[in-house]
Amino acid sequence: RFGWLHRYEVYATVFQVLVITGWALTKLTHRADRNASSPFSSASFRPSFAGLLILLLLCGGISIKAIGETPFCSMTVYRQQYQMHLFLNRFYTGNLEVNDLGAMSFQRRPGTYVFDLAGLGSVEAQQQKKMDPEWMQSIAKKHNIELAVIYENWWPVPSTWTNLGRICEHRRGFVILGGPCVAVYSINPANNASIQKNLLTFASTLPPGVWYERP
Repeated sequence: RFGWLHRYEVYATVFQVLVITGWALTKLTHRADRNASSPFSSASFRPSFAGLLILLLLCGGISIKAIGETPFCSMTVYRQQYQMHLFLNRFYTGNLEVNDLGAMSFQRRPGTYVFDLAGLGSVEAQQQKKMDPEWMQSIAKKHNIELAVIYENWWPVPSTWTNLGRICEHRRGFVILGGPCVAVYSINPANNASIQKNLLTFASTLPPGVWYERP
Protein backbone atom coordinates (compact mmCIF):
# COMPACT_ATOMS: atom_id res chain seq x y z
CA ARG A 1 0.00 0.00 0.00
CA PHE A 2 1.36 3.40 -0.99
CA GLY A 3 0.66 6.97 0.01
CA TRP A 4 0.47 6.62 3.81
CA LEU A 5 3.66 8.42 4.77
CA HIS A 6 5.65 5.71 2.97
CA ARG A 7 5.21 3.27 5.83
CA TYR A 8 4.64 0.17 3.74
CA GLU A 9 6.89 0.49 0.70
CA VAL A 10 10.18 1.18 2.48
CA TYR A 11 11.02 -2.51 2.92
CA ALA A 12 10.34 -3.18 -0.76
CA THR A 13 12.45 -0.22 -1.89
CA VAL A 14 15.43 -1.25 0.25
CA PHE A 15 15.11 -4.84 -0.93
CA GLN A 16 15.13 -3.76 -4.59
CA VAL A 17 18.21 -1.59 -4.08
CA LEU A 18 20.08 -4.45 -2.40
CA VAL A 19 19.12 -6.95 -5.10
CA ILE A 20 20.13 -4.67 -7.97
CA THR A 21 23.36 -3.66 -6.24
CA GLY A 22 24.25 -7.31 -5.64
CA TRP A 23 23.44 -8.21 -9.24
CA ALA A 24 25.57 -5.35 -10.60
CA LEU A 25 28.56 -6.21 -8.41
CA THR A 26 28.31 -9.89 -9.36
CA LYS A 27 28.31 -9.05 -13.07
CA LEU A 28 31.27 -6.75 -12.69
CA THR A 29 33.21 -9.34 -10.67
CA HIS A 30 32.66 -11.99 -13.35
CA ARG A 31 33.86 -9.58 -16.00
CA ALA A 32 36.95 -8.82 -13.92
CA ASP A 33 37.78 -12.53 -13.71
CA ARG A 34 37.73 -12.78 -17.51
CA ASN A 35 39.42 -9.49 -18.18
CA ALA A 36 42.66 -8.26 -16.71
CA SER A 37 41.50 -4.68 -16.88
CA SER A 38 39.51 -3.25 -13.99
CA PRO A 39 35.73 -3.72 -14.33
CA PHE A 40 35.29 -0.16 -13.16
CA SER A 41 37.14 1.15 -16.20
CA SER A 42 35.19 -0.95 -18.69
CA ALA A 43 32.32 0.36 -20.77
CA SER A 44 29.98 -2.18 -19.18
CA PHE A 45 30.38 -0.51 -15.81
CA ARG A 46 28.99 2.83 -16.92
CA PRO A 47 25.39 1.78 -17.71
CA SER A 48 25.26 -0.42 -14.60
CA PHE A 49 26.46 2.43 -12.42
CA ALA A 50 24.12 4.91 -14.10
CA GLY A 51 21.11 2.63 -13.57
CA LEU A 52 21.99 2.11 -9.93
CA LEU A 53 22.49 5.85 -9.41
CA ILE A 54 19.10 6.65 -10.95
CA LEU A 55 17.42 4.07 -8.70
CA LEU A 56 19.09 5.50 -5.60
CA LEU A 57 18.06 9.04 -6.56
CA LEU A 58 14.45 7.96 -7.02
CA CYS A 59 14.41 6.17 -3.67
CA GLY A 60 16.15 9.11 -2.03
CA GLY A 61 13.53 11.49 -3.41
CA ILE A 62 10.77 9.49 -1.74
CA SER A 63 12.66 9.46 1.54
CA ILE A 64 13.29 13.20 1.45
CA LYS A 65 9.57 13.81 0.90
CA ALA A 66 8.73 11.57 3.85
CA ILE A 67 11.25 13.31 6.10
CA GLY A 68 9.70 16.67 5.23
CA GLU A 69 6.17 15.47 6.00
CA THR A 70 6.96 13.60 9.21
CA PRO A 71 7.03 16.60 11.63
CA PHE A 72 3.59 17.78 10.47
CA CYS A 73 2.14 14.28 10.69
CA SER A 74 3.62 13.74 14.14
CA MET A 75 2.11 17.01 15.35
CA THR A 76 -1.39 16.12 14.16
CA VAL A 77 -1.21 12.72 15.85
CA TYR A 78 0.01 14.40 19.04
CA ARG A 79 -2.82 16.92 18.95
CA GLN A 80 -5.56 14.37 18.49
CA GLN A 81 -4.74 10.69 18.96
CA TYR A 82 -2.19 11.21 21.72
CA GLN A 83 -4.57 13.51 23.59
CA MET A 84 -7.23 10.81 23.48
CA HIS A 85 -4.63 8.35 24.76
CA LEU A 86 -4.01 10.64 27.74
CA PHE A 87 -7.73 11.03 28.42
CA LEU A 88 -8.46 7.32 28.26
CA ASN A 89 -5.51 6.30 30.43
CA ARG A 90 -6.41 8.89 33.03
CA PHE A 91 -10.20 8.66 33.14
CA TYR A 92 -11.41 5.40 31.57
CA THR A 93 -10.35 1.85 32.39
CA GLY A 94 -13.09 -0.10 30.59
CA ASN A 95 -13.29 -1.70 27.16
CA LEU A 96 -13.15 0.49 24.06
CA GLU A 97 -14.35 0.71 20.49
CA VAL A 98 -12.03 2.80 18.28
CA ASN A 99 -11.08 3.38 14.65
CA ASP A 100 -7.43 4.28 15.29
CA LEU A 101 -5.82 1.49 17.24
CA GLY A 102 -2.32 2.85 17.84
CA ALA A 103 -2.14 5.63 20.42
CA MET A 104 -5.45 4.90 22.13
CA SER A 105 -4.58 1.27 22.83
CA PHE A 106 -1.06 2.06 24.03
CA GLN A 107 -0.37 1.36 27.72
CA ARG A 108 -3.90 0.17 28.43
CA ARG A 109 -4.34 -1.85 31.59
CA PRO A 110 -3.90 -5.63 31.21
CA GLY A 111 -7.21 -7.28 30.44
CA THR A 112 -8.73 -4.19 28.80
CA TYR A 113 -10.29 -5.00 25.44
CA VAL A 114 -9.90 -2.55 22.54
CA PHE A 115 -12.01 -3.30 19.47
CA ASP A 116 -10.56 -1.91 16.25
CA LEU A 117 -13.38 -0.95 13.88
CA ALA A 118 -10.91 -0.45 11.02
CA GLY A 119 -10.02 -4.15 11.21
CA LEU A 120 -6.29 -3.82 11.73
CA GLY A 121 -6.42 -5.41 15.17
CA SER A 122 -9.86 -7.07 15.17
CA VAL A 123 -10.62 -9.91 12.76
CA GLU A 124 -14.38 -9.53 13.35
CA ALA A 125 -14.33 -6.04 11.84
CA GLN A 126 -12.09 -7.11 8.98
CA GLN A 127 -14.45 -9.92 7.99
CA GLN A 128 -17.67 -7.93 8.44
CA LYS A 129 -19.08 -7.01 5.03
CA LYS A 130 -21.89 -4.74 6.22
CA MET A 131 -21.32 -2.38 9.11
CA ASP A 132 -24.64 -0.99 10.28
CA PRO A 133 -25.83 0.42 13.64
CA GLU A 134 -27.11 -3.00 14.71
CA TRP A 135 -23.72 -4.58 14.15
CA MET A 136 -21.96 -1.74 15.98
CA GLN A 137 -24.24 -2.25 18.96
CA SER A 138 -23.87 -6.03 18.90
CA ILE A 139 -20.07 -5.72 19.02
CA ALA A 140 -20.31 -3.38 21.99
CA LYS A 141 -22.61 -5.79 23.81
CA LYS A 142 -20.53 -8.86 22.97
CA HIS A 143 -17.30 -7.34 24.31
CA ASN A 144 -18.84 -5.34 27.16
CA ILE A 145 -17.79 -2.04 25.58
CA GLU A 146 -19.14 1.15 27.13
CA LEU A 147 -17.19 3.84 25.29
CA ALA A 148 -16.41 4.54 21.63
CA VAL A 149 -13.87 7.04 20.28
CA ILE A 150 -14.46 7.36 16.56
CA TYR A 151 -14.74 9.58 13.50
CA GLU A 152 -18.47 10.17 13.14
CA ASN A 153 -18.47 10.21 9.34
CA TRP A 154 -16.76 6.82 9.17
CA TRP A 155 -19.33 4.67 10.96
CA PRO A 156 -23.12 4.23 11.26
CA VAL A 157 -23.45 5.28 14.90
CA PRO A 158 -26.34 3.59 16.78
CA SER A 159 -29.06 6.01 17.88
CA THR A 160 -28.82 4.67 21.43
CA TRP A 161 -25.26 5.96 21.84
CA THR A 162 -24.76 9.40 23.40
CA ASN A 163 -22.35 11.90 21.88
CA LEU A 164 -20.46 13.50 24.77
CA GLY A 165 -18.32 15.82 22.66
CA ARG A 166 -15.34 16.00 20.34
CA ILE A 167 -11.64 16.64 20.59
CA CYS A 168 -10.68 18.87 17.66
CA GLU A 169 -7.48 20.31 16.23
CA HIS A 170 -6.60 22.87 13.57
CA ARG A 171 -5.78 21.40 10.19
CA ARG A 172 -2.32 22.73 9.39
CA GLY A 173 0.18 21.42 6.90
CA PHE A 174 0.10 17.79 5.86
CA VAL A 175 -2.60 15.93 7.77
CA ILE A 176 -2.98 12.16 8.04
CA LEU A 177 -5.92 12.04 10.45
CA GLY A 178 -9.36 10.79 9.48
CA GLY A 179 -10.80 14.19 10.33
CA PRO A 180 -10.23 17.33 12.40
CA CYS A 181 -12.41 16.02 15.25
CA VAL A 182 -12.70 12.66 16.99
CA ALA A 183 -15.97 12.04 18.82
CA VAL A 184 -16.51 10.41 22.20
CA TYR A 185 -19.64 8.27 22.52
CA SER A 186 -21.01 6.77 25.70
CA ILE A 187 -22.67 3.42 25.08
CA ASN A 188 -23.92 2.95 28.64
CA PRO A 189 -26.24 5.85 29.66
CA ALA A 190 -25.30 5.31 33.30
CA ASN A 191 -21.80 6.61 32.49
CA ASN A 192 -22.86 9.76 30.63
CA ALA A 193 -22.56 12.24 33.49
CA SER A 194 -19.20 11.00 34.78
CA ILE A 195 -17.58 10.84 31.34
CA GLN A 196 -18.90 14.30 30.47
CA LYS A 197 -17.44 15.67 33.69
CA ASN A 198 -14.10 14.01 32.98
CA LEU A 199 -14.01 15.46 29.47
CA LEU A 200 -14.54 18.95 30.86
CA THR A 201 -11.75 18.39 33.37
CA PHE A 202 -9.44 17.04 30.69
CA ALA A 203 -10.21 19.95 28.35
CA SER A 204 -8.24 22.31 30.58
CA THR A 205 -5.07 20.29 29.91
CA LEU A 206 -5.25 20.34 26.11
CA PRO A 207 -2.30 21.93 24.28
CA PRO A 208 -2.60 25.04 22.08
CA GLY A 209 -4.50 24.40 18.85
CA VAL A 210 -6.62 21.65 20.42
CA TRP A 211 -10.00 22.10 22.07
CA TYR A 212 -12.97 20.22 23.45
CA GLU A 213 -16.22 20.79 21.55
CA ARG A 214 -19.42 20.06 23.43
CA PRO A 215 -22.21 18.24 21.55
